[in-house]
Amino acid sequence: MKTLLWSIVLVCVIICALFSLGVIGGGDAGRVVQKEYAAAGLEYTYTGGISGGRFSGMGDIVFSYGDRYEGGFSNGRFDGSGIFTSGSGWSYEGLFSEGLMTGEGVFYGVNGDVLIKSADELFEFISSAGWVYSGSFNEWGQTGAGRFVFPDGAVYEGAFTRGLADGFGVFSAPGGWSYEGNFKNGLFSGDGKLTNSDGTVKNVVFGDFTRD
Repeated sequence: MKTLLWSIVLVCVIICALFSLGVIGGGDAGRVVQKEYAAAGLEYTYTGGISGGRFSGMGDIVFSYGDRYEGGFSNGRFDGSGIFTSGSGWSYEGLFSEGLMTGEGVFYGVNGDVLIKSADELFEFISSAGWVYSGSFNEWGQTGAGRFVFPDGAVYEGAFTRGLADGFGVFSAPGGWSYEGNFKNGLFSGDGKLTNSDGTVKNVVFGDFTRD
C-alpha cells in the first residue's frame, strides 16, 4: 500500500513539474513564461508566450553560448518576423519559417557587410569595402542581371557570371565616358559602342580577353 501511495505521489510531482515547464497542459494558450531550459545539451532561457506546451506567439530565447532570437514562434519553432543574433557577431533580421531563415530579410556581417534579399528573389549586397551589388544571386555568386557600383563611383549594369561582367552590359566611368556592348570575364570583349565625355560616339571592337 505504501509503495502504491509513494508511486502516486511521485507521478503527481512529475506531472506538476512538467506542467510548470509548459511541457504538458492544454489550458496554457496565451500564457507567458520566463524559464531556463536544457535540451539536447543546450542551455537556454525563454521568455514569451506558450500554447499547447510549446513556445508560441512572440518570444525571446537566449542560448548560453551567446546566440539569441527575438520574434515570432509557432509550434515551438521560429516562425514569422524575427531577429537572430549570432554569438560570433553576425545577425539576420527578417522572416523565418518552421525554425529556418527564409532569407527574405537583411543579413549583417561581422565586418559591416550588409546583404538584403527581397521577396522577388533579388539581392542587394553593400560591402564594407565601399562597393554595392544589386541583382540576381545564386550558388555561383553574382549571376544573371545585376548592377555593380564601384567604390570610385563607376557603374556596371548588365549580365553577370560568377561575379564578373559577362554578356551584354553598360559601363559608366566617373570621368563621364561610357561603354555599351559585350563583356567577357569582366572585360570589354567583342562589338561595342564607346561614348566619350564630350558626347562623341565611336563603334569599337575588342578582342577576346581571358583572365589567369
